[in-house]
Amino acid sequence: MLFVIVLKKFQKRKKYLLNFAKKIKMVVHTFINQAQLASLRQLPNCIIYKHSSNCTVSSSIYTSAMLNLQLPFTVFMLTVQTQRELSNYITNELNIPHATPQAIIMHYGVVKATLNHSAINEQNLRLHL
Repeated sequence: MLFVIVLKKFQKRKKYLLNFAKKIKMVVHTFINQAQLASLRQLPNCIIYKHSSNCTVSSSIYTSAMLNLQLPFTVFMLTVQTQRELSNYITNELNIPHATPQAIIMHYGVVKATLNHSAINEQNLRLHL
């Protein structure tokens, strides 16, 4: 029962965070398929944000780090529990280790940096975007 309550709170918070992101001109997408990875080669600044839907650390990192940047970039969000195969594909294709939460910072399809856990902060994101 507690898991269901936490998940519902995260979903409500996620909706709020997505709306806030729109206000500050941050484009947020949900990863759907492998073909989207190829489309990232056209974007100057983007982040693949792999997170856990039941992890409060993932939610707080998204709130405190990404939303405070107010820089023009695109975020592709991936929920590891429901998109395990896609998550594995991304880590294999980009040749990076798996972590959750994880911010993969890319510039025209090239991985500039991968940040995990507490390393995902405003200062590190600004450094690599």
